[in-house]
Amino acid sequence: MPLVTCISDWNQQDYYLGLLKGRLKTEVPELEIMDLNHSIAPFHAVQASFILRQVISHFPPGTIHLMLVNLGHNPEISPVVASYRSQYVIGWDDDSFPLIFQNPPDHYLLVEGEVLRAIDTQYASKESATIIHPAFPEIYFFPMLVRGILNGMDIKAMGPDSFGSDRSEPVLPAVQNDWITGQVVYIDSYHNAISNISKELFHRNRRGRSFEILIKSNHYRLDRLHQTYFDSGEPGDLIALFNSIDLLEIAIIQGNVAELLGLETGSTIKIIFYGEEKE
Repeated sequence: MPLVTCISDWNQQDYYLGLLKGRLKTEVPELEIMDLNHSIAPFHAVQASFILRQVISHFPPGTIHLMLVNLGHNPEISPVVASYRSQYVIGWDDDSFPLIFQNPPDHYLLVEGEVLRAIDTQYASKESATIIHPAFPEIYFFPMLVRGILNGMDIKAMGPDSFGSDRSEPVLPAVQNDWITGQVVYIDSYHNAISNISKELFHRNRRGRSFEILIKSNHYRLDRLHQTYFDSGEPGDLIALFNSIDLLEIAIIQGNVAELLGLETGSTIKIIFYGEEKE
């Protein structure tokens, strides 16, 4: 049974998700639809891309992911279908979309012009793919793309790879011999601050040395890592640990670190290494 996941900023209270699922089922009655996340901050496409980046490798081949953070119909931003790790991602060709991929996708198809007309010709639906509803394009157009893919649409044959070499890369930490400077890339629902500093990068550069983690321009300092949120800590303690996706996370036990420390996406996290290197 084909699987489609949905991630959006739509809010479960509204009718939008029900409308999309109805149209998906109309196009492909046997479709299985999975809600990935519908609590994305309004218009925060980077947040949605971060979430999909973490989970996409755990889905089976053939899965189709719909990135539904509603940009509104901007005529300068085209729909896109990317094939990646034997899966597909459908969304909009904005600056955040490439952040999903750890490596360049196999093919990155901008869905415009001749591609739209080819979809109409080869994978005809009741409505024309060349007409993208201006008020809510994802509802009316993305199900057509899902139907085309599941009916054998070869996106490599539909048009050129438009990913290019000048695409934005995920923001990476700055690294020198004695320090790593990263930043907060995500605030989770517990208000913990997740950085872009990976466990592998930390240990590769630490090389057995002692260290300090500096938060908010050196105002807060930590010199140890916790294994869990309750590893020898008390409620209210500020801690650092590598989380389930092996990224450095700053948290307050049973507290709100983002609010109490004023952390937000883009806040600096710096690690300084001290002493002699050990083999």
